[in-house]
Amino acid sequence: MVIKGAVLDWLGGPVWAIVRPALPFIAGTALILAAWAYADHRGYQRGVASQQPAIAALNATIANVRNASAAALASDLAKARTVETKQREITDASSSDYQRQLADLRARYDRLRAEAAADSRGGAGTDMPGVSDATSRPDATAPQIGLPDALIASEQALQLQALQGWIAAQTKVDR
Repeated sequence: MVIKGAVLDWLGGPVWAIVRPALPFIAGTALILAAWAYADHRGYQRGVASQQPAIAALNATIANVRNASAAALASDLAKARTVETKQREITDASSSDYQRQLADLRARYDRLRAEAAADSRGGAGTDMPGVSDATSRPDATAPQIGLPDALIASEQALQLQALQGWIAAQTKVDR
């Protein structure tokens, strides 16, 4: 009750005497501010309404960019698959060609080794006419003519040629 009495004394005192003459001015100001806020809100709504075509155009642009990005991604993936397929075909062709050439090289090596072995045994059983027995044949078979070393060198050269051909073919693939 003491607080209620103090508030009433305050309202009935000197403060109220100052506020009462300004009350119409305060009420009028509040009314003008409310009208201004209402008008501003209506203007905002009109502004938003006038921006709708621009907003629609922006949304359409965003949709177009998304669609174009999706199409570009699909195109890039298809291109990557094509490149991967071409590279795999080149690798398979290079590998089969290398294996074929390597088999041919080893077959040639085996043929040359067999010929060398036949040549070293071929003249061993016959005597040479007019020459003494001591000099009619060699003391021992001649050592290999380096065929194993030649085979290794040929295999390595073939491998390097195949690698160079593979690299050259791979670089020609349009990426």
